[in-house]
Amino acid sequence: MIDDRQLAQMLGLPYVPQDWGVEFADPTRISEFLEFLKVEALTTGAEINLIELILNSMNDALVDGVRDSIDKNDIDFILRAMNRHSYLSQYWLDLAGNSEFPIAWLLARSR
Repeated sequence: MIDDRQLAQMLGLPYVPQDWGVEFADPTRISEFLEFLKVEALTTGAEINLIELILNSMNDALVDGVRDSIDKNDIDFILRAMNRHSYLSQYWLDLAGNSEFPIAWLLARSR
């Protein structure tokens, strides 16, 4: 199984133990990150970090007005992935009323 450090290396990103998904969010790589989540066997920690990276990348895309990079299938897939980690799901859904996190509103609406 791929751990956090290996995940970062395979994605060509530096590894930092905290806020990795926030620091390295990249709206231009959403589809790449989603594909990686679909096909790779990840440790629980690496999966959570990759989900966070995807959500932050999607959020940045929405904030930047690039909604075209996110489709319904992507939202459905990420919701299923989040459901494996209830606290992660709850954290993001609790942000639904915060204007800084439009992805949270989109997730809540799609549930």
